[in-house]
Amino acid sequence: MIEAGAWLLKMRWPNRFPRTEQAFRNLHHVMADLLNQLQKCMEPENEFFWRLRRDYKNIGWDPDVYKTLFVEFQVERFFLYVLVIEATKAINWVIAEAAGEVDRFYRFDQGLILMRDGDGVFKTWMLRLEYEPAELVGEAPAPHPGKDAIVDFLKEGISGNAHHFEGYNLAALVREVKTAL
Repeated sequence: MIEAGAWLLKMRWPNRFPRTEQAFRNLHHVMADLLNQLQKCMEPENEFFWRLRRDYKNIGWDPDVYKTLFVEFQVERFFLYVLVIEATKAINWVIAEAAGEVDRFYRFDQGLILMRDGDGVFKTWMLRLEYEPAELVGEAPAPHPGKDAIVDFLKEGISGNAHHFEGYNLAALVREVKTAL
């Protein structure tokens, strides 16, 4: 992902592909937020696997500290989920714009990128995630709302109830974030 981000940043896009350039710029912002979040909240479990850091599990008996750390964990966890959804949408917007402006057969056989959701054991499903048409109107659409807006929304929902977003349809959660802005 770091290499893809660097490649996107250094590319010069001809002015005749403005929507493709905007889609790549949006993807760059999403990927920067995603990489920063991964570096912030992940820790190695062993040499092959990484997991979300769970500081709330590494304390003695202190209910107040536990509650604070668990809320922080939930915000980081759901922010990561939202960013994965945004990354999927951003990639699919690049595909759509490249097919519309650059090469109409771009990814014709492969189609769009799908996202797997669920717990991976008992329930798993595939999602086709794309930005809503209303998010892409205008001369310079920027559908990714940015880190601060998403985190503020999540903190507000989680601060009163750390389990507030459990069981949410995550794609609907992203729509809620954007509606609230």
